[in-house]
Amino acid sequence: ESCQKCTPCRVGNRALHHVVEELEHGRAAMTRAKVDEWLEAMAQTSICGLGQASPIPVRNVFQHWPQLMEALG
Repeated sequence: ESCQKCTPCRVGNRALHHVVEELEHGRAAMTRAKVDEWLEAMAQTSICGLGQASPIPVRNVFQHWPQLMEALG
């Protein structure tokens, strides 16, 4: 759970959760470029390790299952 102190972690983790839920249902909540931008912003600007590390599993999923990224366009 986020400590709620920094926006990249607080908002970013909710957005990543939403993106993953949408992909689970075959929909795309954001474009691929937007997701990549979001992941990079979280990793670079979050205060704590949670916000900095949250993008890692999402990037790994997209790396190992590239067909998921096709849904993002």
